[in-house]
Amino acid sequence: MSKVREDGASALDRALQRALQRELQAAEGAARLLLAKLERRSNDEQERGELRYTRRILSRLQEIAELTEELELSARIAEPKLESLSVGGWIWPTVEQVRGQLPTELREDLGFTIDLAEKDSRIGGDLELLGRMLRELLIEAARTAGESGRVRLRGRRQEEAFFHVSLTVQNQSGARLAPLGAERAELCFARARAILEAHGGSAEKGSDEYGRPEVRLRLPSGEREGALR
Repeated sequence: MSKVREDGASALDRALQRALQRELQAAEGAARLLLAKLERRSNDEQERGELRYTRRILSRLQEIAELTEELELSARIAEPKLESLSVGGWIWPTVEQVRGQLPTELREDLGFTIDLAEKDSRIGGDLELLGRMLRELLIEAARTAGESGRVRLRGRRQEEAFFHVSLTVQNQSGARLAPLGAERAELCFARARAILEAHGGSAEKGSDEYGRPEVRLRLPSGEREGALR
């Protein structure tokens, strides 16, 4: 009976989160319309004050929307799906997706080096969550590397039941993307760690042999029984 109550509460939480997201999207849309209207006719000091105030409201709505998305993600992390995909099929498309999202100056000069010892090895878990995790880590690495920098991904099966991936920022030079800030960067890593721990894996930060920043991911194999805890 308690399990039924827990499932019902989880479903209610998800429904409330979706409803809140819809309301926030509607409020954000209304704020954007008002902002566009004020920008077209901000002639006197009062209207300029209203414009500044509307921008602050829009900024707060966006922050609340991001937190709501985090709540929804937390619920998803607590109940991950169990799927299977090759390591190469996970990493290569994600890198290309991230490359396409970068500004032109970074897309042309920033390099990604991918070194997979066993690209056909399989990982197991919620592929949507794992894909999001890798995208966010790669974007943060690109912000750190900047133009003419290089981000390296290495993958090895170091344990029978786990595949290890390290993400290293090799060069830090040239213009960079605006950093997320220490708080947002910590949130990005905390989210990655939570996702992997929900899958029975782990994430840790450190440095490579040359002192360059590195994130190490330990992913469950998709070829083992009970890939999720």
